[in-house]
Amino acid sequence: MSPRQYNVDERRAIQFGICHGFVRKLCIYPVSLKKCDMRRIAKLCDGTRSLEDLAVIFAISPVKLLEGVRDDGNFVFISK
Repeated sequence: MSPRQYNVDERRAIQFGICHGFVRKLCIYPVSLKKCDMRRIAKLCDGTRSLEDLAVIFAISPVKLLEGVRDDGNFVFISK
C-alpha cells in the first residue's frame, strides 16, 4: 500500500508533521568506548555531537560515517 494511492504526498506529509510538532527527526549520537583512543573521530564522539554534525566536520556522507564507525566496534550509539 502506497500513500500515493490515497493521494498523499509523503514528502509534504512529513514536512507538515515536522512543522506542527507531531513528527520529529531521530538523531544518532556516537560515543567512543575507549577514552584513551587518540584518533580524532574518537575524541569527537563524546555523545554531544550528532552523526550528521560529525559528517560535516569530516566531509563525508552520514551513511558512510555510520558504516565506518559501526564496523570499528569501539563505539556505541545513543538515539534521541
